[in-house]
Amino acid sequence: MTANNPAIASVADAALFVHCTPKQAERLEALSSIVEVKAGYELTKEGRTGLEFGVIIDGVATVTAGGREVATLGAGDHYGEIALLERLEDPGHAVRIATVTAATDLRVAVMSVQEFATVLAEFPEVADAVRRAAREIGRAHV
Repeated sequence: MTANNPAIASVADAALFVHCTPKQAERLEALSSIVEVKAGYELTKEGRTGLEFGVIIDGVATVTAGGREVATLGAGDHYGEIALLERLEDPGHAVRIATVTAATDLRVAVMSVQEFATVLAEFPEVADAVRRAAREIGRAHV
């Protein structure tokens, strides 16, 4: 993950969704909400329950785990999938493995647990990509 990515236009432009058809991209747009976040805001907090999945549209965020910085996220990068995948499999277990903090002001496309579950159910190829990304991130950063 890198913070050198230029701003993207929408959630569908993220690498995670690169294989989506125009119709699927439209559905992704409908299932996400764009929010603006000020620098310093914690998007996720390690150890807390995961309630949303996000894709950074513009800006930079830092990821810390166990008190150390493990990654920098930029436009097109995503966060929150690990806790939400766990929540969908076992509703009592949806703990964030890292803290994601806005290093700059951000624009983020956010999906609730239900919206995220809808994406996974409607787009099996996206579900596979999300699960692969979650495994890679889990191994690399924790």
